[in-house]
Amino acid sequence: MSFQFQCPHCNAQLEAEEDWIGSETTCPNCSQTITIRRQDRNETTPPQYTPPPAAVHTATSSAATSAVPNDTPLKSRKVYLLLGILLGCVGAHDFYAGYTTKGVGKLAISLCTCCMLSLISSIWAIIDVCTITEDAEGRPFVD
Repeated sequence: MSFQFQCPHCNAQLEAEEDWIGSETTCPNCSQTITIRRQDRNETTPPQYTPPPAAVHTATSSAATSAVPNDTPLKSRKVYLLLGILLGCVGAHDFYAGYTTKGVGKLAISLCTCCMLSLISSIWAIIDVCTITEDAEGRPFVD
């Protein structure tokens, strides 16, 4: 059974399932991290941890929408490819697409070995630009 609650940051009316109480998600309206709670504070049992839902949906929509706001510009596939080809050994394309952990890994391999193992990072970058088609938030690249 679903219930309605309000985002504490932007006051948007959201709808969630009972199973999601206590889990954290991102507000589809303002992109802030929120904890799903009922509006009434009479609950005496602490919320059980459940994995966060993939998306929440607004009270006016019956279908779930993505937690990523629609007004954020999409990343360009061409820029991602150029960064991967030209600066892939230092992870520039990963930082551009939001994959910071992978970018730091490639940068560390190149810098900590005084660029002697940057060939490994370059091969890793070529594999990335050939296989990755969306940014870290799950939005596809635009051409």
